[in-house]
Amino acid sequence: MRSVAEEEIDTFALPIDWSGADDVPVLAVNQVVTQLGPSDHPGEITLILGYASAPVILAEEPTEVRRRLSQLEAVRVRVAGRFSLSRERLDELIRVLQITADKHDRIAGSGTGGTDDAKLDSGHNLD
Repeated sequence: MRSVAEEEIDTFALPIDWSGADDVPVLAVNQVVTQLGPSDHPGEITLILGYASAPVILAEEPTEVRRRLSQLEAVRVRVAGRFSLSRERLDELIRVLQITADKHDRIAGSGTGGTDDAKLDSGHNLD
């Protein structure tokens, strides 16, 4: 049986402080990979975000560009970060991303605002 003090501790909450976010660089990403956790961590989901850019091929003739591209083995992705999430946090992330997408579409669709107004948005916490 739990004591009253233990129940009070369970309901105690503090605000989340995101003040350090300004100290971290903003990185562009255009590649996303997810992985399910290994058998010893079945609830773990890994989210990997990265950026891939087209290779620089300096050639004037299209045939030369194709020849050089065919010699490449792959386009390298620069990993911006790897994140581990529980299934519950994944659901929260999906919810927050959908809210953000809907808000973006409303702002972009109105013909006013745009990305500058979106930067002033207070954002959403995963809570």
